[in-house]
Formats: sequence, structure tokens, C-alpha cells
Amino acid sequence: MKIGDNFILVILFTLLVSASLFSQSEYLDNGVNGTGLSIHSYWDSGEFRSVGFSGAFSLAGILDLGLGVDISLGATREVSGFILYNVFLIKQERQMPISFQIIGTYGFTNISSYYYRDSNDWIRRGWGFTIGAKLFRIFMISAVAGIRPGIFFYYKSYRFVTESEAQPAEAEFERFVELEDNIYYGAFLSLLFKTSNSGPIISTTFEGMMDPDFNISFGPKLNITLPIE
Repeated sequence: MKIGDNFILVILFTLLVSASLFSQSEYLDNGVNGTGLSIHSYWDSGEFRSVGFSGAFSLAGILDLGLGVDISLGATREVSGFILYNVFLIKQERQMPISFQIIGTYGFTNISSYYYRDSNDWIRRGWGFTIGAKLFRIFMISAVAGIRPGIFFYYKSYRFVTESEAQPAEAEFERFVELEDNIYYGAFLSLLFKTSNSGPIISTTFEGMMDPDFNISFGPKLNITLPIE
């Protein structure tokens, strides 16, 4: 088992045993800590693409630190684990109508497919980062329900290496390196519900995203946030 495989297994284990320790600051007021969990899925050109889980501990409703996993199924299988970090530069309040958030990740990817397995047990791995921004506003339509429209973009920079697992000593070692540098744009609309002043906040979000080649991905997300008073 490679180092990348161990890292992904650690992330999966951490998410499974510590899901109750995560959250996202975008649903919390300034000064309020919180925990929670997000589950999301994506479709690409009408076909299922991936499912993912993410979570973060929120510090004062401003800074998120957490973990996430994305799993793609099909002829090509991809498992990605990442560390996420989000920080608010502007937070919606009575005198501030919008929120502006810096979003980012650093992660590892392990890719396998029938093509690689039929080609001398070749495997493909990648690592890199994303950095971007999110702009949104929450409109409360009642004491317990609200809507949250917004837009976002992010830059993705990943390095992928394709190599043979066998690597016999007498054979010349073959290795292929690819770089991915892309900017993605998107928009989203959320429905959120507050169970009480200090209880869980539940939201459902529909998100659409486009890459530089105008390929569109879309899907829903469910988020549960627990404020810590």
C-alpha cells in the first residue's frame, strides 16, 4: 500500500468516527462556534459523476478547518481526500448585506481504471490545491426559514503522475507527469431551516459549475450545522 493510499484511509476513518465534530461557518452568526457535516453529489452531462462528504470545525463563525472525501464511480474510479480551509473577509450582518468568503483545499487523489489495470498494473495519483471565493446573501423569509443565493469561482492546480506498480529492477522505469490548471465558475441556491435559536441548522443546496471547456456539472448538497454556545 502506497503513502497516498494510507492518507486517504486516514481521512475516511476520521470522517466516519468524527462526523459529529464538523461544521461550516456560513450558517453561523459572528462569534458562534459550531460543528456539522455536508453530503453532496454531482452529475456531469446527465450521468452520475461523484459523491462526497466534508466537514469542518467553525471558529467564531469566521474560520473553517476540516476534511473531505470525494468518490467517483464508473469505468474510472477516483478517490480524493482533502483538507479544507475557509475564511470570511466580509460577513453578513445588519449593516452588511452580503458575505464574502475565501475557500480553499489541499488534497490527494488516487485514480484506477480497467485501462490502467490492463496496462501492467499502472496507477495514477495526483495532489494539489484549490483556492477561490464565494459571494452570497441570506434572505430570511420567516423566523425559521430562509433562502441563500450565491456565486463562486475557484482555481485548481493539480499534478498527476501515472506509473507502474510493478517497477521491475531490470526494466526502465516509466513515469508520466501531467499538470491540471483550470478555473471553475458556479452558482448555487440554498434553502435553510433553523430548528431553534440554538438548535441545528439544516440546509439543502443545488449547485451548478462550469469549467473552461464549458462542461457543466450540477448536483445537490445537504448540510447540517450544530451551533456551540
